[in-house]
Amino acid sequence: AEVIGQQGEFSAQVQEQEAGQERASGQRAAMEQRRQGRLASSRAMAVAAASGGGALDPTVVNIIGDIGGESEYRALTAMHSAEESARGKEQQAGLNRYTSSMEAKMTKNAGRNTMVSALTNIGGSLLDKYSEPIKAPEKQGPALWNTPGYY
Repeated sequence: AEVIGQQGEFSAQVQEQEAGQERASGQRAAMEQRRQGRLASSRAMAVAAASGGGALDPTVVNIIGDIGGESEYRALTAMHSAEESARGKEQQAGLNRYTSSMEAKMTKNAGRNTMVSALTNIGGSLLDKYSEPIKAPEKQGPALWNTPGYY
């Protein structure tokens, strides 16, 4: 029973560790999306400046703003996806703990039931072996319920 509980706890700890790794992976993906957004914005500004139109032209500023918004959206989506996956792993860890706890209790109770059954069988065998048979009482006269007037 104790081994079952330890196995469940170990499994839960592994899943919690995986949840932490999911979150870290999501953060790294978000950082990469933001970096890609900065690179795209920088390239757009360089191309606009090289074209002679000016880097501060309203159209260029709007395009760079859109690139920044898109990269932030992708970063937040990556973090959300990782968080959802991590929560699922944490819920599974909790379920594993509960399940192993119940299995350990059931195993322990089954062991107790087996022990009680074995002791009962031994007790019955000893009783059969060492006890004297019970003799029926000898008749000592008329039974009370056969006596007239007895109710």
